Amino acid sequence: GSAGSGKTTLLTLSLAALVVSSSRGQELQGSNPLFVTYSEELRDRTRERLINALVLLHGWRLTDAEDTAADVCRTFTEIVDGILGTSRTPSDSGVMAADLASDEWRRFLEWWGPHDEDDRRNYGRMRPVRCFSALKMFVFGYLPSDGPPSPEELEDIMTRRKALRDVHDFNEDDLNYVLKVWNEYRLTIGPEGTLADRSVRASEIVSQQPERFCTWGHIVIDEAQDLTEHDIRLLINLSRFSTEGVPQTHSQTGRPTSDIAFPLIIAGDEMQSVSSSGLTFQGTQELIKQVAAELGLDLANWPQEIR
Repeated sequence: GSAGSGKTTLLTLSLAALVVSSSRGQELQGSNPLFVTYSEELRDRTRERLINALVLLHGWRLTDAEDTAADVCRTFTEIVDGILGTSRTPSDSGVMAADLASDEWRRFLEWWGPHDEDDRRNYGRMRPVRCFSALKMFVFGYLPSDGPPSPEELEDIMTRRKALRDVHDFNEDDLNYVLKVWNEYRLTIGPEGTLADRSVRASEIVSQQPERFCTWGHIVIDEAQDLTEHDIRLLINLSRFSTEGVPQTHSQTGRPTSDIAFPLIIAGDEMQSVSSSGLTFQGTQELIKQVAAELGLDLANWPQEIR
Protein backbone atom coordinates (compact mmCIF):
# COMPACT_ATOMS: atom_id res chain seq x y z
CA GLY A 1 0.00 0.00 0.00
CA SER A 2 1.01 3.61 -0.54
CA ALA A 3 2.02 6.06 2.17
CA GLY A 4 -0.89 6.88 4.46
CA SER A 5 -2.87 3.75 3.54
CA GLY A 6 -2.72 2.43 7.10
CA LYS A 7 -0.60 -0.63 6.41
CA THR A 8 1.75 0.02 9.33
CA THR A 9 -1.19 0.49 11.70
CA LEU A 10 -2.69 -2.79 10.52
CA LEU A 11 0.67 -4.53 10.93
CA THR A 12 0.95 -3.17 14.47
CA LEU A 13 -2.47 -4.51 15.43
CA SER A 14 -1.55 -7.90 13.95
CA LEU A 15 1.76 -7.77 15.83
CA ALA A 16 -0.03 -7.05 19.11
CA ALA A 17 -2.39 -10.00 18.54
CA LEU A 18 0.58 -12.30 17.89
CA VAL A 19 2.36 -11.06 21.02
CA VAL A 20 -0.73 -11.73 23.14
CA SER A 21 -1.17 -15.16 21.55
CA SER A 22 2.45 -15.96 22.34
CA SER A 23 2.07 -14.84 25.96
CA ARG A 24 -0.84 -17.26 26.34
CA GLY A 25 1.23 -20.17 25.07
CA GLN A 26 -0.68 -20.41 21.79
CA GLU A 27 2.48 -20.07 19.71
CA LEU A 28 5.50 -22.38 19.66
CA GLN A 29 6.46 -22.51 23.35
CA GLY A 30 5.78 -18.80 23.69
CA SER A 31 7.81 -17.72 20.65
CA ASN A 32 7.33 -13.99 20.22
CA PRO A 33 6.85 -12.51 16.75
CA LEU A 34 9.56 -10.30 15.31
CA PHE A 35 8.84 -6.94 13.66
CA VAL A 36 11.51 -5.96 11.13
CA THR A 37 12.05 -2.75 9.22
CA TYR A 38 14.96 -0.89 7.65
CA SER A 39 14.16 2.41 9.37
CA GLU A 40 15.16 3.30 12.92
CA GLU A 41 12.40 5.90 12.96
CA LEU A 42 9.75 3.40 11.89
CA ARG A 43 11.02 0.88 14.45
CA ASP A 44 10.60 3.42 17.25
CA ARG A 45 7.18 4.51 16.01
CA THR A 46 6.02 0.89 15.84
CA ARG A 47 7.25 0.28 19.37
CA GLU A 48 5.10 3.17 20.59
CA ARG A 49 2.05 1.87 18.72
CA LEU A 50 2.60 -1.66 19.99
CA ILE A 51 2.85 -0.41 23.58
CA ASN A 52 -0.41 1.50 23.19
CA ALA A 53 -2.16 -1.52 21.64
CA LEU A 54 -1.00 -3.89 24.38
CA VAL A 55 -1.96 -1.49 27.17
CA LEU A 56 -5.23 -0.06 25.83
CA LEU A 57 -6.60 -3.03 23.88
CA HIS A 58 -5.23 -5.98 25.84
CA GLY A 59 -4.88 -4.61 29.37
CA TRP A 60 -1.13 -5.11 29.72
CA ARG A 61 0.93 -3.29 32.33
CA LEU A 62 2.95 -0.44 30.83
CA THR A 63 6.33 -1.81 31.94
CA ASP A 64 5.60 -5.25 30.46
CA ALA A 65 4.44 -3.68 27.20
CA GLU A 66 7.57 -1.50 26.98
CA ASP A 67 9.91 -4.45 27.60
CA THR A 68 8.15 -6.60 25.00
CA ALA A 69 8.08 -3.85 22.38
CA ALA A 70 11.81 -3.19 22.81
CA ASP A 71 12.53 -6.89 22.28
CA VAL A 72 10.12 -7.52 19.41
CA CYS A 73 10.73 -4.48 17.17
CA ARG A 74 14.13 -4.48 15.45
CA THR A 75 15.86 -3.01 12.44
CA PHE A 76 17.39 -5.38 9.91
CA THR A 77 20.85 -4.00 10.67
CA GLU A 78 20.41 -4.78 14.36
CA ILE A 79 19.46 -8.36 13.53
CA VAL A 80 22.41 -8.97 11.21
CA ASP A 81 24.89 -7.24 13.52
CA GLY A 82 23.67 -9.36 16.42
CA ILE A 83 24.10 -12.60 14.50
CA LEU A 84 27.53 -11.68 13.12
CA GLY A 85 28.64 -10.51 16.55
CA THR A 86 29.58 -7.08 15.24
CA SER A 87 29.01 -3.81 17.03
CA ARG A 88 29.05 -0.23 15.88
CA THR A 89 30.99 2.65 17.41
CA PRO A 90 29.04 5.55 18.92
CA SER A 91 29.70 7.58 15.77
CA ASP A 92 27.96 5.10 13.50
CA SER A 93 25.55 3.38 15.88
CA GLY A 94 22.67 5.25 14.27
CA VAL A 95 23.45 3.92 10.80
CA MET A 96 20.57 1.72 9.69
CA ALA A 97 20.20 -0.66 6.76
CA ALA A 98 18.42 2.01 4.72
CA ASP A 99 21.47 4.25 5.02
CA LEU A 100 23.83 1.37 4.25
CA ALA A 101 21.83 0.39 1.17
CA SER A 102 21.81 3.98 -0.06
CA ASP A 103 25.57 4.20 0.50
CA GLU A 104 26.11 1.00 -1.45
CA TRP A 105 24.16 2.48 -4.39
CA ARG A 106 26.07 5.78 -4.21
CA ARG A 107 29.43 3.99 -4.17
CA PHE A 108 28.44 2.07 -7.28
CA LEU A 109 27.28 5.24 -9.01
CA GLU A 110 30.54 7.00 -8.18
CA TRP A 111 32.48 4.05 -9.57
CA TRP A 112 30.32 4.08 -12.70
CA GLY A 113 31.94 7.34 -13.63
CA PRO A 114 31.51 11.11 -13.64
CA HIS A 115 28.46 10.99 -15.86
CA ASP A 116 24.86 11.92 -15.62
CA GLU A 117 22.90 9.18 -13.82
CA ASP A 118 21.16 8.30 -17.08
CA ASP A 119 24.38 7.85 -19.07
CA ARG A 120 25.69 4.43 -19.97
CA ARG A 121 29.14 3.36 -18.79
CA ASN A 122 31.62 3.31 -21.68
CA TYR A 123 28.72 3.54 -24.12
CA GLY A 124 27.47 0.24 -22.80
CA ARG A 125 24.01 -1.21 -23.16
CA MET A 126 22.59 -0.39 -19.73
CA ARG A 127 21.96 2.54 -17.42
CA PRO A 128 23.55 2.36 -13.94
CA VAL A 129 20.25 2.05 -12.07
CA ARG A 130 19.24 -0.99 -14.13
CA CYS A 131 22.69 -2.53 -13.89
CA PHE A 132 22.83 -2.10 -10.11
CA SER A 133 19.35 -3.56 -9.74
CA ALA A 134 20.48 -6.61 -11.73
CA LEU A 135 23.61 -6.92 -9.60
CA LYS A 136 21.45 -6.98 -6.46
CA MET A 137 19.10 -9.56 -7.95
CA PHE A 138 21.59 -11.93 -9.56
CA VAL A 139 25.13 -11.26 -8.31
CA PHE A 140 25.45 -9.76 -4.83
CA GLY A 141 25.66 -12.61 -2.35
CA TYR A 142 25.83 -15.22 -5.12
CA LEU A 143 29.25 -14.61 -6.65
CA PRO A 144 32.49 -14.14 -4.71
CA SER A 145 33.97 -10.65 -4.72
CA ASP A 146 37.50 -11.91 -4.08
CA GLY A 147 37.85 -13.99 -7.23
CA PRO A 148 36.25 -15.11 -10.50
CA PRO A 149 33.06 -17.20 -10.30
CA SER A 150 33.00 -20.91 -10.97
CA PRO A 151 31.16 -22.34 -14.01
CA GLU A 152 28.55 -23.80 -11.63
CA GLU A 153 27.90 -20.39 -10.07
CA LEU A 154 27.48 -18.79 -13.48
CA GLU A 155 25.11 -21.53 -14.58
CA ASP A 156 23.03 -21.02 -11.44
CA ILE A 157 22.67 -17.32 -12.24
CA MET A 158 21.52 -18.07 -15.78
CA THR A 159 18.99 -20.58 -14.45
CA ARG A 160 17.57 -18.09 -11.96
CA ARG A 161 17.20 -15.43 -14.63
CA LYS A 162 15.04 -17.79 -16.67
CA ALA A 163 12.95 -18.66 -13.62
CA LEU A 164 12.02 -15.08 -12.74
CA ARG A 165 8.85 -14.08 -14.56
CA ASP A 166 9.18 -10.36 -13.87
CA VAL A 167 12.48 -9.97 -15.76
CA HIS A 168 11.23 -11.03 -19.19
CA ASP A 169 12.82 -7.90 -20.70
CA PHE A 170 16.22 -8.82 -19.23
CA ASN A 171 17.85 -11.25 -21.65
CA GLU A 172 20.99 -13.34 -21.53
CA ASP A 173 23.06 -10.67 -23.29
CA ASP A 174 21.99 -8.19 -20.62
CA LEU A 175 23.09 -10.57 -17.89
CA ASN A 176 26.43 -11.17 -19.58
CA TYR A 177 26.95 -7.41 -19.67
CA VAL A 178 26.15 -7.18 -15.94
CA LEU A 179 28.64 -9.96 -15.22
CA LYS A 180 31.27 -8.03 -17.18
CA VAL A 181 30.56 -4.95 -15.09
CA TRP A 182 30.74 -7.07 -11.91
CA ASN A 183 34.16 -8.41 -12.89
CA GLU A 184 35.46 -4.84 -12.77
CA TYR A 185 33.40 -3.51 -9.86
CA ARG A 186 34.18 -6.39 -7.47
CA LEU A 187 37.81 -5.24 -7.39
CA THR A 188 36.69 -2.13 -5.48
CA ILE A 189 34.77 -4.04 -2.79
CA GLY A 190 36.40 -4.47 0.61
CA PRO A 191 36.81 -7.70 2.61
CA GLU A 192 33.38 -7.32 4.27
CA GLY A 193 31.73 -7.68 0.88
CA THR A 194 28.30 -6.39 -0.04
CA LEU A 195 25.28 -6.09 2.24
CA ALA A 196 24.00 -9.29 0.63
CA ASP A 197 27.22 -11.06 1.65
CA ARG A 198 26.50 -10.07 5.27
CA SER A 199 23.01 -11.55 5.04
CA VAL A 200 24.41 -14.76 3.55
CA ARG A 201 26.97 -15.11 6.34
CA ALA A 202 24.28 -14.45 8.94
CA SER A 203 22.03 -17.13 7.39
CA GLU A 204 24.88 -19.65 7.51
CA ILE A 205 25.44 -18.94 11.20
CA VAL A 206 21.73 -19.27 11.95
CA SER A 207 21.50 -22.62 10.13
CA GLN A 208 24.49 -23.89 12.12
CA GLN A 209 23.07 -22.75 15.46
CA PRO A 210 19.26 -22.89 15.14
CA GLU A 211 18.79 -23.46 18.87
CA ARG A 212 20.41 -20.08 19.52
CA PHE A 213 18.84 -17.94 16.82
CA CYS A 214 15.61 -19.62 15.65
CA THR A 215 13.59 -18.31 18.56
CA TRP A 216 10.92 -16.21 16.86
CA GLY A 217 7.41 -17.05 15.73
CA HIS A 218 5.95 -15.00 12.91
CA ILE A 219 8.11 -12.42 11.16
CA VAL A 220 6.26 -9.16 10.53
CA ILE A 221 7.97 -7.01 7.88
CA ASP A 222 7.31 -3.41 6.91
CA GLU A 223 8.90 -1.75 3.87
CA ALA A 224 9.36 -5.17 2.26
CA GLN A 225 10.28 -3.59 -1.07
CA ASP A 226 13.78 -3.05 0.32
CA LEU A 227 14.40 -6.75 1.00
CA THR A 228 16.66 -8.96 -1.09
CA GLU A 229 16.33 -12.70 -1.52
CA HIS A 230 19.15 -13.15 0.98
CA ASP A 231 17.31 -11.00 3.52
CA ILE A 232 14.14 -13.06 3.05
CA ARG A 233 16.02 -16.31 3.54
CA LEU A 234 17.60 -15.00 6.73
CA LEU A 235 14.27 -13.90 8.17
CA ILE A 236 12.62 -17.22 7.35
CA ASN A 237 15.51 -19.06 8.99
CA LEU A 238 15.02 -17.03 12.16
CA SER A 239 11.49 -18.33 12.64
CA ARG A 240 10.89 -21.54 14.60
CA PHE A 241 7.84 -22.12 12.42
CA SER A 242 10.21 -22.82 9.53
CA THR A 243 12.41 -25.24 11.48
CA GLU A 244 9.94 -26.94 13.84
CA GLY A 245 6.60 -26.57 12.10
CA VAL A 246 3.26 -25.50 13.53
CA PRO A 247 1.69 -27.86 16.08
CA GLN A 248 -1.81 -28.80 14.94
CA THR A 249 -4.45 -31.49 15.49
CA HIS A 250 -5.25 -33.76 12.57
CA SER A 251 -8.85 -33.12 11.48
CA GLN A 252 -9.67 -36.83 11.11
CA THR A 253 -7.50 -38.76 13.57
CA GLY A 254 -7.36 -36.11 16.28
CA ARG A 255 -3.66 -36.85 16.74
CA PRO A 256 -1.07 -34.08 17.09
CA THR A 257 0.64 -33.25 13.82
CA SER A 258 2.92 -30.54 12.50
CA ASP A 259 2.82 -28.61 9.25
CA ILE A 260 5.57 -26.40 7.96
CA ALA A 261 4.37 -22.81 7.85
CA PHE A 262 5.54 -19.77 5.93
CA PRO A 263 5.84 -17.29 8.78
CA LEU A 264 5.91 -13.95 6.95
CA ILE A 265 3.46 -11.08 7.22
CA ILE A 266 4.69 -8.36 4.88
CA ALA A 267 3.80 -4.88 3.70
CA GLY A 268 5.55 -2.45 1.42
CA ASP A 269 5.38 0.36 -1.08
CA GLU A 270 7.64 0.19 -4.12
CA MET A 271 7.48 3.99 -4.44
CA GLN A 272 9.34 4.32 -1.12
CA SER A 273 12.40 2.19 -1.85
CA VAL A 274 15.57 3.32 -0.05
CA SER A 275 17.36 3.64 -3.38
CA SER A 276 16.37 4.16 -6.96
CA SER A 277 17.48 0.59 -7.65
CA GLY A 278 15.24 -1.00 -5.04
CA LEU A 279 13.08 -4.00 -5.83
CA THR A 280 9.47 -3.58 -6.77
CA PHE A 281 6.89 -5.14 -4.50
CA GLN A 282 6.04 -7.55 -7.33
CA GLY A 283 9.69 -8.53 -7.44
CA THR A 284 9.63 -9.13 -3.69
CA GLN A 285 6.59 -11.37 -4.13
CA GLU A 286 8.39 -13.40 -6.78
CA LEU A 287 11.43 -13.85 -4.54
CA ILE A 288 9.25 -15.00 -1.65
CA LYS A 289 7.54 -17.51 -3.93
CA GLN A 290 10.93 -18.89 -4.95
CA VAL A 291 12.05 -19.37 -1.36
CA ALA A 292 8.68 -20.90 -0.48
CA ALA A 293 8.98 -23.38 -3.35
CA GLU A 294 12.37 -24.48 -2.06
CA LEU A 295 10.70 -25.12 1.29
CA GLY A 296 8.11 -27.30 -0.45
CA LEU A 297 5.27 -24.78 -0.16
CA ASP A 298 2.77 -24.17 -2.94
CA LEU A 299 1.89 -20.48 -3.09
CA ALA A 300 -0.23 -20.65 -6.22
CA ASN A 301 -3.04 -18.87 -4.38
CA TRP A 302 -1.03 -15.75 -3.63
CA PRO A 303 -1.93 -13.46 -1.92
CA GLN A 304 -4.36 -15.63 0.09
CA GLU A 305 -1.62 -17.73 1.67
CA ILE A 306 0.67 -14.77 2.30
CA ARG A 307 -0.83 -11.52 3.47
